[in-house]
Amino acid sequence: LALGETTWRLYQAMGQALLDRQICLSRQALVLQGLELAKARQSSVQVRERFGVATALEIQSTAQRLSEAKREVAEVEVACVMAQTQLAEALSVPVDSLTDLQWESWPVLTLPTAEQARRTALTHRLDLAKKRAEYQLAESELQFEVAKQYPSLRLAPGVLWSQGDAIWQFSLALPAALLNRNHSAIEVATAKRNLQAQRVYAKQSDIIGEVESLRLRSVSLVQPLSMAEAAQQEAKAQLNLLSAQFDAGQIDTLTLLEGKQQWLLASRAVLEAQSALQRASWALEQALQIPLPIVKPNE
Repeated sequence: LALGETTWRLYQAMGQALLDRQICLSRQALVLQGLELAKARQSSVQVRERFGVATALEIQSTAQRLSEAKREVAEVEVACVMAQTQLAEALSVPVDSLTDLQWESWPVLTLPTAEQARRTALTHRLDLAKKRAEYQLAESELQFEVAKQYPSLRLAPGVLWSQGDAIWQFSLALPAALLNRNHSAIEVATAKRNLQAQRVYAKQSDIIGEVESLRLRSVSLVQPLSMAEAAQQEAKAQLNLLSAQFDAGQIDTLTLLEGKQQWLLASRAVLEAQSALQRASWALEQALQIPLPIVKPNE
């Protein structure tokens, strides 16, 4: 059990670091796109300003967008460095050794049913296994005390020489356990066994509640992700339409950039929803203490 707990802690540390790293890199890619859009918008507004058609509010809001985009890029870069460092610590390797590695994306996991989650947790949780082992020990101690009701006896008449009396005598005494049937020790062992049983029941109840809560949270985040992906598809279709209109000279650059901004916002919403589901699924996996099955590409 101690070996299993140590192994699982290492697995948790590595998995958490990998998930944080992927989410950070995905966010970094989007904020860099946001920075490019902010720069393009500023360039367009500067042209409008030279021709005297840009308002003061438009100029101010454009500068503010660019400043916020630069700040966000800097924050994400720091977060990515920290995630990379945490991963190196989890793997016990230098940070530089991770630079040239190729990384797979975080897999899509299959969420279990309530019955599957309960069965998996109750058969794999190491803390419950420890409680069960403590109960089995108490059960063994009780069995031992019960067995002592009928001890193995070597009844004399063994002929003994008494030094004090200088005579031969027979040993006729019986063990005390044979007379009182070891009742007091059995009662103590029974109480210990019952206490361990209650601890097993309590731990089992806690695990069932914890796992079901985490499972329901994961399930509740599936629909928001689907809605965010649908909104992203709509934004992409609208952007394609704006691009065609821009190529035909029907709209200006700022309108096209605004369409790109809406698509980027929709993409960020997808990332947030996806990250929330991934973190919830990862929390459920940790509660089950066994890796969740990965959804195959054709499913």
